Amino acid sequence: MGARLLLRWMVDQAKVKAFVADCRRHVAGELRDDLYTRVLYSTDASLYQVMPHAVVIPRTIEDVIAAVALAAEYGLPVLPRGAGTSLAGQAVNEALIIDFTRHLDAIVEINPDERWVRVQPGVVVDDLNASLRPHSLQFGPDPASSDRSTVGGMVANNATGSHSLLYGMTADHVQAMEVVLADGSRLALPPSANPTGGNIRVVTGIKELIADSANRQIIREGTPHYWRRCGGYNLDRLMTSDTPNLAQLVCGSEGTLAVMTEITLGLVPRPAHTGLALVHFDDLPTALAAVPAMLETQPAAVELIDHLSLTLCRDVLAYARLLASVVDGHPYCLLVVEFQGDDEAAVADGIQQLEERLRRGRLGASHVTRALTPEAQRAVWGVRKAGLGLLMSMKGDVKPVPFIEDAAVPVAHLSTYVSQIEAYCAELGTPVTYYAHAGAGCLHIRPLINRRRAAEVARLPDIARFAAGLVHGYGGAISSEHGDGRARSWLNESFYGPQLYDLFRQVKRIFDPQNRLNPGIIVEAASMTEAMRALPEAPDESRVWFGDYERIDGQILRIAKQGNTHSQSTTAGPGGSNPASSAPASGFVRAVEMCNGAGVCRRLTTGTMCPSFMVTRDEEHSTRGRANALRAALSGVLPAAELTSPRMAATMDLCISCKACKAECPSAVDMARLKSAFLVRYYAVHGVPLRARFFGHAATLNRLGSGRMAPATNAVLRSRLGRRLAARVLGLAPERPLPLLAREPFAAWWGRRSSAPALPDGEAVMLLIDPFTNYNHPEVGIAAVEFLTAVGVAVVAALCADDGRALISKGLMGAARRTAAQVVDALTPAAEQGLLIVGLEPSGLLTLRDEYFHLLPDDPRVALVAGQARTFEEYVDELAARLDLLPYFNAVPRRVLLHGHCHQKALVGTGPARRALSLPPGYTVEEVDSGCCGMAGSFGYEAEHYAISMQMGERRLLPAVRAAATGTIIAAAGVSCREQIAQGSGRTALHPAQILRDALRQDFRG
Repeated sequence: MGARLLLRWMVDQAKVKAFVADCRRHVAGELRDDLYTRVLYSTDASLYQVMPHAVVIPRTIEDVIAAVALAAEYGLPVLPRGAGTSLAGQAVNEALIIDFTRHLDAIVEINPDERWVRVQPGVVVDDLNASLRPHSLQFGPDPASSDRSTVGGMVANNATGSHSLLYGMTADHVQAMEVVLADGSRLALPPSANPTGGNIRVVTGIKELIADSANRQIIREGTPHYWRRCGGYNLDRLMTSDTPNLAQLVCGSEGTLAVMTEITLGLVPRPAHTGLALVHFDDLPTALAAVPAMLETQPAAVELIDHLSLTLCRDVLAYARLLASVVDGHPYCLLVVEFQGDDEAAVADGIQQLEERLRRGRLGASHVTRALTPEAQRAVWGVRKAGLGLLMSMKGDVKPVPFIEDAAVPVAHLSTYVSQIEAYCAELGTPVTYYAHAGAGCLHIRPLINRRRAAEVARLPDIARFAAGLVHGYGGAISSEHGDGRARSWLNESFYGPQLYDLFRQVKRIFDPQNRLNPGIIVEAASMTEAMRALPEAPDESRVWFGDYERIDGQILRIAKQGNTHSQSTTAGPGGSNPASSAPASGFVRAVEMCNGAGVCRRLTTGTMCPSFMVTRDEEHSTRGRANALRAALSGVLPAAELTSPRMAATMDLCISCKACKAECPSAVDMARLKSAFLVRYYAVHGVPLRARFFGHAATLNRLGSGRMAPATNAVLRSRLGRRLAARVLGLAPERPLPLLAREPFAAWWGRRSSAPALPDGEAVMLLIDPFTNYNHPEVGIAAVEFLTAVGVAVVAALCADDGRALISKGLMGAARRTAAQVVDALTPAAEQGLLIVGLEPSGLLTLRDEYFHLLPDDPRVALVAGQARTFEEYVDELAARLDLLPYFNAVPRRVLLHGHCHQKALVGTGPARRALSLPPGYTVEEVDSGCCGMAGSFGYEAEHYAISMQMGERRLLPAVRAAATGTIIAAAGVSCREQIAQGSGRTALHPAQILRDALRQDFRG
């Protein structure tokens, strides 16, 4: 038996190798069959991992046709793929994967008069809607993943979203498509009057299947009647017309029937006005029981914010403020009800009708508040999104697992269904969490499971079968927007019945006789526990601390168990002791495992995460790609030696440690920290490169080269010989001049200055002077001192020889730890006296509030120092809340274009900077949604990174700076941001301290 399997494997490998060679001759796009690419495409956002044969990244539709035809010739399965955000596992298979997202993302035609659009499958939903906005149109279905999910993926899943009450399913909007069949032939759907070849077989076969009266009876009886469903094949949609549109059948087929190359979609008007009613409840069953009556008022959406989400948000100050602005008191849960209308009066009338219905029906609502302004509505949806993000970012081996989350039942049964699921899971000792679309009867229920315990994994099929039985009894659907995939396809025969399931089989055979398109999905599926993602194990210890990941998020487990009113079981839950269980994962492994594959890091249009993906559009250079590569090396999918290999280094290379993933990823993946840990291990095997030492110790080198040595140092740095030497020895980009050093560092200026008196109330701060401010840009520190002194703040300067930021970025963690200890020693006395520590360079100051906790985990003084640390903009914002600063400023109108530093945006936000720069009465601040500037410390100076660094800047920031009017002030707190702006646009950017100092009235400027 073993010999036969080995022989089959060898034959398969030879077949794949021959296919790859042949395909490269026929495809203009990329064909990748290297191990890393295959690993990166072996996972999605689900529980599953399946290694593909190869990946094609087509440039043209002709590439797709050629690849599918050749795959058929060589007998290889094919899987078309979008963003890979599938929660059910349909985006992974042992197949040739065709990735449409890089090149086949065109919006081919918009017809606003007839309200339709024709697109290629790879276009991202939000990008499509942005293009439709000028026409006051949109594509109706709105999944939560619309900022990275593709239209092709939505059609393949027959997806929907929060507004499914209004817009239904994707299939309700699909008008036509062009597809490639399994043999490589093309087919237009609806078909032409005279289909040819294999097309005749498909069109005729489906028509005959549908025309059979017995089959029609099976379809009518076996198909769930609930409107929100996407499982199986949409045979029922072909029974409403004498000329059925087969595009409706391909919609929701999850890549198993055909490969889409072009899709025509119907469009809907954008809502003119929206408003929210927040209905407060004291328990979940009462809230869910009230939903049917709420639907009588015809809302656009009814969404649940559950007790767990509210509680988690209250523990985070920023979200607590959002809650306080829109929620009255402390309700157990909220139902967020949206109304739309042509004007504000129509929206208000809808909310009024809802309130009257709640009173008349005595439905148990304790209170109703309204969110009518755009700001208030953003706050509500911010809380909704934040609650899910906090849930998904829970640390430890216990995770909310998606496998029964997509069930939908008629809303009249929703409360009972949820209670029954809770009770069943409680008997197993398994807490559950839930969120999402109460108005559509779809609560995304996720049991909390520890996959490192075999006993808990063994429960998954039992829970799934129990849930499916309940759903079937209530006339609901086990898949309502996420698809069947590997998680639910195995249930289809029992759920739909053998006769309807046999019709599904026949559909598959008609379209794909050889079972080549995404096999094992919808029909002929394996067990749900097969092909689950491998679990990583702990590597050797590194000098990067991850102890915070070794603590269990007990609060989530506790709230989930308390919320489960049926929990009477004494069985140990996911957090309990179990001597038979495997050992818990290490902190480093858990940090890697925070990535659940949701792919938010694949966004292209908003935010900062992930800068390298935004310009390369390569899966490997996303946060998810890096996490999956590390996970593969830790779990044995890649050889263990790959954890410190040059190939892994190439995967990690374009991570610029911007920290955006820590803030913008729903799971709070901290790739900057993971990269530091990787570099420690890598250096232990390969040694520390000279360039890493050079940039890591930049503070020391700048100190030695500044002051009296500055003229000579600068001459060498800017000379042709010096730049040539830097390029040859250090690998620096000759296009980049290194920053000049100051003839008079800040320390020298400060030493000549007499201290200013404090206000009677003793307002004083310690100004942290980082190495770049001291040795490169003392003018920034001088401006800060002059501004603070002018408004009556006494300044004590703390000259920081090094803050460790550059050392951390280059993975020199031993030196960084020693530096952090020295800084904490120096700053603790001021912190103990209650002085605020104000920093000018965001990356340096915020290192005190972030990495120092990991560098010095056992030093209690870190928390004291971090608690007193503020960015300059934060401090000015706080000061303005206490003191009237308006009289200090002149009234000259100016426009300010603000670019936020990545670390600033990730850890603080740009709100304080916007408010601080708006203090001068005539100043108008506009922020660029620019992502990362691209310089990223030393990254942009390195020869191999120069081009991509400029691409990052050119994505948004540099064009916005060039387009700004001549008198516009360009604001950027980060020293590397200012360098990139100067070198990339020829404009000079100023630190906010300089801008505010220059905005002072002349009589306050000394």
